Amino acid sequence: MKNFRIIFICVVISFVLQTIILYYFSNYYFTNDTHVNYKQVDLQPVTSKKLEIPFEQNAEKITLSPSGKYCSYYLDKKLNIINLYDGSRRTLDLEKDIDNYYFKWHDSEDRMIISEKITIGNKSGIKIYNYNPKNNTKLEALNYNNISEIYSLPVSTATITDIKLNTMNTIMYLKASNHKDTQYLERLDISEGIKKLPVKSTNIREFFVLKQKDELIYENLIDKKLYVTDKSRNKEIYVSGYNNLKLLYVDKSDEVFIGQIQDNMITKIFKKNFDEVLDNNKSWEIINLSKSVSENELHILNSGKIYVLDKLEHTAENIENGTKISFRGDYLYINDSGILSSTNQKLTLTSYD
Repeated sequence: MKNFRIIFICVVISFVLQTIILYYFSNYYFTNDTHVNYKQVDLQPVTSKKLEIPFEQNAEKITLSPSGKYCSYYLDKKLNIINLYDGSRRTLDLEKDIDNYYFKWHDSEDRMIISEKITIGNKSGIKIYNYNPKNNTKLEALNYNNISEIYSLPVSTATITDIKLNTMNTIMYLKASNHKDTQYLERLDISEGIKKLPVKSTNIREFFVLKQKDELIYENLIDKKLYVTDKSRNKEIYVSGYNNLKLLYVDKSDEVFIGQIQDNMITKIFKKNFDEVLDNNKSWEIINLSKSVSENELHILNSGKIYVLDKLEHTAENIENGTKISFRGDYLYINDSGILSSTNQKLTLTSYD
């Protein structure tokens, strides 16, 4: 009898402790007040079912989501989304003409960032939305006070022509261009607002985010040089002994890729991690090409893999290991999930497996 009482008391104590712990986690640990630390999550490419999905021939601005599950394109001034896994499709509901919007797939999530231009009087600004194709929801980006803001553009004639995300935090960088071929780079924090960046040019060809340090690397078309921001300073990037350089890409690991240009063709690729970019005493890794290629033929993926595309042979060659991927029909888009192409007005996604 005594042993039974001891066992019964132990069971009761155990039950009470478990109840207290569950109550704490439910009411405190998992509340909305929890501070969130963001980290980049790489999606695994969706396993292709080799579907051939009907596709409109006059579609424009075709892009793939990171996993390759979704394809977006313009048609009749509307944004269309196709699920490449089951063939379903949607047309995104927009309140204005499509020319007032800029669309950008997230670098590491099947989610789209949308900027909408808003004009009030003689002033213009933008609102930011997040679109989730999984449940077809378009939500306004909210600040700390759960308010959707309108962020001012540098001039009323400006439009957003590029968006780069820092997937390590909630910051994004915008390129705003006006009809006078003037570009402005802006840093947008959804809660802190938008500010113009102290770059050395208003004529910028390409720019990328160095995610770990939250800095930019860009190509100045005025002096034909490359720069990286360092706090409020701009530092020139150069490769000793080489001229005519072009900024090609910065991958998810902040590896910087620069091409040497001769007769408008890329002849060599130089590669260096961003931590070493400002240290000109450290040499660049040189990647030699078997033949010169145009910029349209060279594709550097977010993983850092480099492919040379041959549209006539319908192949993409990995220049580092020599493997070739064959695809059917006309090339449309490439990313880490595969190569999107069309044959007889049907879409096919070819994986690297």
